[in-house]
Amino acid sequence: MSENEDIERFVAMLEEKIKNKEIKKYANFDKTKNNVKLLPDESEEVAKQQEEEYKLLSQNILAKFEKRQGGLLASLMQKFGDGGNGNEYDIDEEAFQNIQNNRKKRGSNPDDNVAKAGRKKTKK
Repeated sequence: MSENEDIERFVAMLEEKIKNKEIKKYANFDKTKNNVKLLPDESEEVAKQQEEEYKLLSQNILAKFEKRQGGLLASLMQKFGDGGNGNEYDIDEEAFQNIQNNRKKRGSNPDDNVAKAGRKKTKK
């Protein structure tokens, strides 16, 4: 693909071939060699197109990321509950206090049992 900067090189190449009699010189060549129509500057157009493609790509990446995150969150919610928003482990303060009081009455604190077991072993 040629660019505007290549025009001088092409003209010089043609003049060299004419000089070496590799190609025939036409009268219009001298008249038109300095009037070559330049290609439009496509750099701005290409930059805009690349920017649009980048925006679409980033939107697709974000959409896929959000979809994966939503799926991950849904699977975590299904496995572990909804974090205090009505799951099966959510109890009110009164029920919690009742459980604590019952544990104290029974002496079912695991740390107490370990301490008692340790004392019994040392007495023997």
